[in-house]
Amino acid sequence: MKTKQSKIPKSIYRPMHDDEFGLWGGLSLNDYVEDLMANHRYSRKKAQIEASKSFKAALPAGINTQNNHFRTYEHDSQAAGYLWFSLEDNSAFLSDIMLLPEFQGKGMGRDFIRAFLNELTQQGAYEVELRVSPDNQRALKLYKEFGFRITGFDMSLLLGSD
Repeated sequence: MKTKQSKIPKSIYRPMHDDEFGLWGGLSLNDYVEDLMANHRYSRKKAQIEASKSFKAALPAGINTQNNHFRTYEHDSQAAGYLWFSLEDNSAFLSDIMLLPEFQGKGMGRDFIRAFLNELTQQGAYEVELRVSPDNQRALKLYKEFGFRITGFDMSLLLGSD
């Protein structure tokens, strides 16, 4: 008698496909707009302009921009998250990591970061830096669990405002 085996969910960390780059870019740009509005008090219009300029400057050749790498975290054959990092002189900067809302709170963020850190180690990187929004306590807690430490604070002051 055959017994039905339960399906074990499979997660994969892999290079981002060209067709995913546009989807990720739109999601990431929207997140950045929200960050600029919340943390810099920009209007939506100004935040959209600044975010677009920033992305174009950082990624002039899109997915093929030198020293920039894009990854997809896939769960059960479905994209669950995206990651963008740069790597130069064995030092990495994590520019963006996102886990789609329907996959959050299930431990996948830890697995995603672990896979990323393993890749960096295999490539000979000796450090990784990142910036996290001060209101993203969930991410701060997770990064600290991995041993990241706060090395400074970004600060700004709007001049001529009340």
